[in-house]
Amino acid sequence: MTSPSQPPPLRFTNVRVLRDTNAALAEIVAATQADSPLPEGEGGHRNEVFIRPATLSDADSVFELLQQFATSYTPVRAKFDEILPGLISSNAACVLVADDAGEIVGYALALRVPTFFANGPTWHLQEIMVDPARRNEGIGGKLLHAVIVHARDDNAVEVVLASRRAGGFYLKHGFTETASYYKLKLGDVAG
Repeated sequence: MTSPSQPPPLRFTNVRVLRDTNAALAEIVAATQADSPLPEGEGGHRNEVFIRPATLSDADSVFELLQQFATSYTPVRAKFDEILPGLISSNAACVLVADDAGEIVGYALALRVPTFFANGPTWHLQEIMVDPARRNEGIGGKLLHAVIVHARDDNAVEVVLASRRAGGFYLKHGFTETASYYKLKLGDVAG
């Protein structure tokens, strides 16, 4: 039972426990599509966006979105092309895209981290980006929902993330603020 301040639990219609294959991820993501289509967004887009696992053929579109997302680093295409195949094929990564009739309008990247403190795996949402022209259409929520469903299927303890600019979005989706986030750029450390 949820209180008025908590969102209702996610529905898992037609989701069965599957592990360690991209086919399983595709099936989980397909189950999230059972929700009603998103409403017409600003700009007149009739949003028939669906969430699916990323493929190598999505690289150009994802990189274009990444360039708009990154603020602390400058994305380097050669490094991106080196990293993407490993993430797509990894059982410890979840790379999803928001596909609107072949146009990639968003993506999410989450990583599985085994932990002692949580008594099991946690999923860390590293990146979630929606094309600025397509924001406020529910696309980010669908990407986030698919990551959560994937983490639950993995019997994860929690999904965590760091956010500087989108705290309200995550609070709206049931997340709570719990800690400060610190980083040490290894290139800055004398060694």
